[in-house]
Amino acid sequence: MTAEHTADDRFAPRSTRRHRPVGAAFSPALAPLQGVSVEQGATSPVETVLLLALVAIGALLTYQAIRGYRRNDDRSMLLFGAGLFLLTVGHAALKLLLPVVVPLVAADSPAVVFAVASTSQAVDVVGLVAIFYAILR
Repeated sequence: MTAEHTADDRFAPRSTRRHRPVGAAFSPALAPLQGVSVEQGATSPVETVLLLALVAIGALLTYQAIRGYRRNDDRSMLLFGAGLFLLTVGHAALKLLLPVVVPLVAADSPAVVFAVASTSQAVDVVGLVAIFYAILR
């Protein structure tokens, strides 16, 4: 380094200054959530806690939707509750059970990885379709 360039980037000429990404300040807090994939299930304690919170809130919302169905005898509330259940509890259950089930069934097999990813996406799509149909009724 020459005398005009120091190790600190603040004093470097503008053309050689390195820029940090905008989200760099939050990256340590979000790092546990960045390595999540459908094939691996929950990969950090933070994600596990968030998935358990999702299950609790989803179960409560589903229960309230079923109560509304019983009270008003409205099938759209039942469909809405089923869609919420699939989007919240179903999705989180798949993510939480993957580390237990997949190693038992040849986790290295591309067919198993594809089946797991497809099942997770199918549960989400069916849940969204049920909610969409409930709203249109």
